[in-house]
Amino acid sequence: MKLGAQFYSIRNMTTTPEDLRESFKAMRNIGYEIAQISGICSIEPERLKSYSEEFCLPITCTHSSFDRLISDTDKLIREHII
Repeated sequence: MKLGAQFYSIRNMTTTPEDLRESFKAMRNIGYEIAQISGICSIEPERLKSYSEEFCLPITCTHSSFDRLISDTDKLIREHII
């Protein structure tokens, strides 16, 4: 079993890409092994992936609004493929 960090729980600490990177670092340093991403700042998928890889904290779950799932499906899929 792996211990996962739910980033929605720290959403107030992830309001900028720089804060998000520091949050990845902190979560890894306290022992989390995987991440669930939700409620974070607006960030390019490539940059988010780089944080995940930098801190060896794979993103195993995400959360998107139902509206986005319905109205922006293709873009949402492309973001998750990265």
